[in-house]
Amino acid sequence: MDYQEIEKQIEYYEDRIIINFDKYFSELIMMDFYEGGFDDRLSDELYFEEYYEKYENGIINLMFEIEAEEKYYEFRLRLIKLKRIIDNKLHNLNNEEENNVIKIKPIRQLRISYFKLLTKVNMDLFINKLHSQLQLHNFIQCEISDFKMLFLKEGIKNKIQWKGTELQITSLINELMKYFDPEVDNYKFKVIVNHFINKSTKVFNSKQLASVYADKKEFLPNNDPIRFILKEMSTHF
Repeated sequence: MDYQEIEKQIEYYEDRIIINFDKYFSELIMMDFYEGGFDDRLSDELYFEEYYEKYENGIINLMFEIEAEEKYYEFRLRLIKLKRIIDNKLHNLNNEEENNVIKIKPIRQLRISYFKLLTKVNMDLFINKLHSQLQLHNFIQCEISDFKMLFLKEGIKNKIQWKGTELQITSLINELMKYFDPEVDNYKFKVIVNHFINKSTKVFNSKQLASVYADKKEFLPNNDPIRFILKEMSTHF
């Protein structure tokens, strides 16, 4: 990189770590809030590692890249200041107990925010089959590429409209749990909220979804399309 490119890169890091830190850090926490974190306490310390790791390696690599040339001395000082800020923030995340180091994991790494399939399940076949069945019975209308994002860590950008009832979507997800990572079960209703809107284009409420399924005041009738879809899925997986 030339002088101007290096300066621009340093200004980018300074913007994220010093100048507009609060803005970008808040954006990370806000994203987690909408992905299921609204029931948790938003403690900054639980997000520091995830935030800073996006910039730390770039800062270190740039330090070594400009190490030999004297004209970059002031740049190195600016970079080492950024590295000090990161290290001081992360230092308190480690609690030393005797000779063991207990590391606090960022909250977003502890939460499953998508329908993570078991490794033994053929992902493409599962997604294609479920997508076709849901569209056939008019529960959703979306591209397969969008539907696939429900099952990937990257997450979906535009929520999918669910045209059925709350009971139908909660029953579907609960019956499909045998194909998902067990940890999904802890956050399944929040994951629904993250990825779907209801037939009135309103946001689902995770607590309401949980109560609908738990109360069992209604049961899916034998001829409900969801039962047919589940039967179809079971014949292939």
